[in-house]
Amino acid sequence: MANFFDKIANGAVGLEQSMLGPDYKYYKHIRTPGAMGASSAGNMDAMAKDIAGIINYVELLVAGGGPASDTGGPLGPRFYVKTAGNCKDVQTKKVVPRYIYIDNVPTGNIPLISSGLGVNFTEFKGLLPGILEDAGSLNPMSMFSAFQQGATPDCKEVKFPVQGDDRANHPTSGHVAIAEINEYEADQKRSEGFLSGNRILRGEKRKKKSKTAVPVFANMYFTGFGLLLVYLMYKMMHKK
Repeated sequence: MANFFDKIANGAVGLEQSMLGPDYKYYKHIRTPGAMGASSAGNMDAMAKDIAGIINYVELLVAGGGPASDTGGPLGPRFYVKTAGNCKDVQTKKVVPRYIYIDNVPTGNIPLISSGLGVNFTEFKGLLPGILEDAGSLNPMSMFSAFQQGATPDCKEVKFPVQGDDRANHPTSGHVAIAEINEYEADQKRSEGFLSGNRILRGEKRKKKSKTAVPVFANMYFTGFGLLLVYLMYKMMHKK
């Protein structure tokens, strides 16, 4: 406990980043209108580029990625957080510092919609669906299962992708509990051929590839909401 307060005295910002992870400034990863060719010129070519820029921003908000993203893919940080606890390496049998892997990049797993239809919508990896996905991932059962792992659960070193503003000063690997690794990998392996628990109980077989179409109402909702946000941002920027 004394060591904890010593770290606060030496710098609360550094302690915050070590416990909560590095800062991730989303605006730094979104291209400006000028970078995408938009301008205030009054001609048809400029108007076409301006409209294309708006479409690119809506794509980033709804689908994720596109020309408005500096990486071309969905935005969000991926990082390791060192905990105050330890775990037991299953290979070396040694007690090592325990890490937690955080992945805030949307996967397309939208609550209610994905669980009801048994699919992950790859078209919905934008910032807006990501908010719904984060809300749906607040599962109290994960907290209860953490208590059952014990003080030093089994773990192994993993090197999951790291994505952020300051990757050089943060670990690119860490010892993560086996239960957490299995949960993360299972979530990543969910594809369009995923069957919900209810369908499995009914005895339906897993499909190799699913051509399930994205519901029209979902497309209309996220596209309309994205256009509304773009309009509000425009009005705020040109507020008198």
